Amino acid sequence: MLCPQGPYEKRAIRVAVAVPSHVHALSGTHDVTIRNLSHEGACILCAAHFAIDQRLKLAIPELGDVVATVRWSKQREYGLAFVETFRFEAMARAVRVMQQQAGGDAGENYGEDA
Repeated sequence: MLCPQGPYEKRAIRVAVAVPSHVHALSGTHDVTIRNLSHEGACILCAAHFAIDQRLKLAIPELGDVVATVRWSKQREYGLAFVETFRFEAMARAVRVMQQQAGGDAGENYGEDA
C-alpha cells in the first residue's frame, strides 16, 4: 500500500498493483498496466499518448469500465481521476480479487517496467 504522502493533503490511500487492462479513448483501445488504484483514481502505464484533461474509459477488473480524466503524465505514466468515485469497500474487494488472480501480492512487480 502506498501512503498518502506528498504535497497534497487528504490524498486517497492508493494500493500498488500490477494489473494488465485497457483504456478506451477517441484514438481507440489501448493496452495499459494499472500501477496503483484508489477509490478516486489510478496510475496507469501506457505506450499511447494522452492529453491532460482527456477523458478515458478504464477497464478495472471486478469494477467494470470507469470514466476518468487524465490529470498528469510523466513519460509513459498517467495519473487518472475518476469522474465518479466508488466506495472504498468496493475497491478493496476488487484489489483482493486482483491479488488472488495474480497468485499473491498484486503489487509485487510495482517497481518493474511493463
